[in-house]
Amino acid sequence: MSTPTSGAEPRWFRRNNRSSSPFRLFCFPHAGGSAAMYRNWHDWLAPSIEVVAVELPGRGMHISEPAIDRMDVLVERLLAAMRPLLDRPFALFGHSLGSLVAFEISRQLAAAGGPVPQHLIVSGMGAPHVAPASPPIHGLPDREFIDAVRALNGTPPEVFANEGLVECFLEFLRADFRLGETYRCDRIFRLRHPITAFGGVHDESFRREDLEAWQQHTGARCVVRWLPGDHFFIREHEHLIAAALVALASLEPDPDTTVAVA
Repeated sequence: MSTPTSGAEPRWFRRNNRSSSPFRLFCFPHAGGSAAMYRNWHDWLAPSIEVVAVELPGRGMHISEPAIDRMDVLVERLLAAMRPLLDRPFALFGHSLGSLVAFEISRQLAAAGGPVPQHLIVSGMGAPHVAPASPPIHGLPDREFIDAVRALNGTPPEVFANEGLVECFLEFLRADFRLGETYRCDRIFRLRHPITAFGGVHDESFRREDLEAWQQHTGARCVVRWLPGDHFFIREHEHLIAAALVALASLEPDPDTTVAVA
């Protein structure tokens, strides 16, 4: 069962309490998402992988904490919380906004001399140095902002139908989009570890070549895998992605877990 960690800092992680697992996977959520999106992964990846699902301020276990809308501030605080857990081999996974956070964590760890992840797995996000395919939405008026978020098809319709729920999550959702849309990666940073990038074939939030451009950020292997679906293909195919992650963690890729589509 997944339980939160404790401490004076906001409780950043939900873990599956498998401290004997030889490998850790840190999972970062999309804009508006929480650690709960990885609740099934705790069982799917056990016992060889301990899932450490990241809970950002403003939701879940620390909903009373103010949301963070600057990447440098978020990464500084996350790294401080993560360091005690970097005592064994680990990888980073992120979907959408989570991909940028995972990349920046990788970059900062490399710049500091490690420890560094064995693998960076990104999903639903073009490479960080590529200009976005669509204009930013974080500064739009509430109604227009909600319509733009709804178009991504990642939030249940009943949430938007409930004004009380919309009011509760609008502030941290807007902060998340501001976090991602104001982040800048002005130069290519070539990591030493491999990158695997997952994308939805019908995702219109970035161009196909934007996902393939992740290869420019590693001096090692970069694999791009496409799955059926839109920006939130991860919800339909998370079990396939989880199977692929087990193979990546074992460093012995199994052809049966390949989830690429033509």
